[in-house]
Amino acid sequence: MTERKPPLVTVCLPTFNRAAKLREAVAALRESSYRNIEIVISDNGSQDDTEQTCRELAAAEPRIRYFRHAENRGAPWNFHFARTNARGKYFMWLGDDDRLDACYIERCVQVLEADPGLVMAAGLGAYHRNDGRLSHYGNVIQAGSPRPAARVATYLWNVTENSIFYGLYDVARTQSCVTPVCLAGDWIWIVDVLVQGRAVVLPDVLVHRDYEDSASSSHARLVRNFGLPQWQARFPMLAASLNLVRHAGIITGRAGYSPAGRVSMALVVAAVMLAKVWRQHAVRGLVAIPGLQAMVRRLRAKSAGGSQAEDRPPR
Repeated sequence: MTERKPPLVTVCLPTFNRAAKLREAVAALRESSYRNIEIVISDNGSQDDTEQTCRELAAAEPRIRYFRHAENRGAPWNFHFARTNARGKYFMWLGDDDRLDACYIERCVQVLEADPGLVMAAGLGAYHRNDGRLSHYGNVIQAGSPRPAARVATYLWNVTENSIFYGLYDVARTQSCVTPVCLAGDWIWIVDVLVQGRAVVLPDVLVHRDYEDSASSSHARLVRNFGLPQWQARFPMLAASLNLVRHAGIITGRAGYSPAGRVSMALVVAAVMLAKVWRQHAVRGLVAIPGLQAMVRRLRAKSAGGSQAEDRPPR
């Protein structure tokens, strides 16, 4: 009996001016235990050695498809372009300064193939400082409820750095999902995905991320790059909350929800974000009290389901 070929996975790798880091990201992919992959590199008009690097990598690795753009059209456009060129049953995005564990893709494919109700599966984010030292881990967010509103609420309450974004997605079921050009655009994408189906995080496989050199680490930079009003850099959680509420209505409308269902989802998002902001300010107030810092860190880690750097997740 002929053994069924494992499904193709497309790794979408948007890049801009990070030639050296890009080599490391691709080297890790070439060592992946899952072999049936294609690597789509979308070069957003880089001005460094990225083009030469990509052409060298493509010449050495037939699974690479390289696209060069004459000018930088912004990160959201580049991410979308890479996704639309995915030919696999599953796709994932990978930052050009990130690296995957060798078994990351294989483990995600295994759980997706075993459970048709899952629309995405992700590993855990491991965040590293510029000197390579581990800073912390991301959150273990299990959005497994059969109810979309509960999945969305669980995600929004727990999300911080959003490493779940770099999981594997079912291409067919996320075809209509969008990443708008605004603050929390990546959060809105995950909300869109969770309206479609369930998601799981596998804490025993890691995506290694450069924390201090991340584009998402500066709201001011994002506001400037996206051409957004400056007030959003001063009040990023307010801007993110407004964007999430608005797009929750758009997403559920596109998914065929009734007007009452659309309002209900928007109210759920608004309530969770309001509580999240309140929690953030309450924690900041507690941290100012001497002797409570360690207790607050433990409570936040327990509430978010994440792990601090000294508490490595089980392998």
